[in-house]
Amino acid sequence: MFKINEKDFDQFRESFERAKGIELPDDYVFFLKKVDLPDFLEVNFSQHEFANATVIKNWYGFGVRNEINLNTNYDFYVSSGRVPSEVLPIAEDVAGNLFCLGLKGDSQGRIYFWDHEEELNVENLSDLTVVANTFRDFIRAIAT
Repeated sequence: MFKINEKDFDQFRESFERAKGIELPDDYVFFLKKVDLPDFLEVNFSQHEFANATVIKNWYGFGVRNEINLNTNYDFYVSSGRVPSEVLPIAEDVAGNLFCLGLKGDSQGRIYFWDHEEELNVENLSDLTVVANTFRDFIRAIAT
């Protein structure tokens, strides 16, 4: 993995947003631009409202190896119907569960937890667990 320069990042982002018909929230874009994802791996996530303490194994981004690329994972999870179209998978825990970023309407900016064990029971956004109201709150929960 490597950190891409800002010009390449902007091209990846614009192409991704155009192809998927979505707009990434500013706080998430800032995170992707400023954080070297390989250095931000293996962080703990535990929050009192969220019963499952877990470790984030992979962050999805641009210019990274295929299995943790945003575009690849969007196609694998969203385009295939495994997760609702209102969210974008942004991270994966050690058990293969996902943290997803809400993209549309009331879900925009919220962080959801998708449990792969419950995949067959997920029909819409209400079947996912809200773990943070904003991406910034999610990062704060990780940092504490």
